Amino acid sequence: LLLQWLVNVSAGLALAKLLPPRAANRVLALCLLLMLLPQQALLLPQYLVLDALQLLDRLGGLVLLSAFQPFLVLLYWAGFRQVETSLLEAAACEGATGPQIFRHICLPLLTPYLLAGSLLSVAESWAMLEQPLTFLQADTQPVLSTYFLQAANLRQTALAAVPMLLFFVVVAGVVQNSLETEKDLKEETRRRFP
Repeated sequence: LLLQWLVNVSAGLALAKLLPPRAANRVLALCLLLMLLPQQALLLPQYLVLDALQLLDRLGGLVLLSAFQPFLVLLYWAGFRQVETSLLEAAACEGATGPQIFRHICLPLLTPYLLAGSLLSVAESWAMLEQPLTFLQADTQPVLSTYFLQAANLRQTALAAVPMLLFFVVVAGVVQNSLETEKDLKEETRRRFP
């Protein structure tokens, strides 16, 4: 999850604020194209890449494959588009450095997007079946999705859904609270500075 944040938040920031609009639109179109491809169509190229990097039968290979997610790039791009450029410029004029601007301005404004992306990422990883079954040939490193797939009884399979449901309830509540707080801040700003 942290690697996905690092890769996809950086890509979203670059597309929304750093790249020229024409180049950003091309990369966004490529992300949309990658989202349209079924995961099964990507198995052979992924297998060849992992084989070349000697990461077959290793959990690190699966982690590397899940680092870049086109839907997360689009989600974080949309979040960064909501951050006013004038706000970032004002912070820079006041002497804030790039990391300070990111930490104190961008991250709080992106909290709903980060939480929604985390929820989607965990749900996708939870349901990932083809990649672990294809790339992890040894049974010595089972992942949760394949472990519960191989569970013998219905009770174990039903219990597999409980952590995901709890995670969803917690994240949905935090996202809703964050959105309400953001709405209240915008209303307060409009009221104070008409």
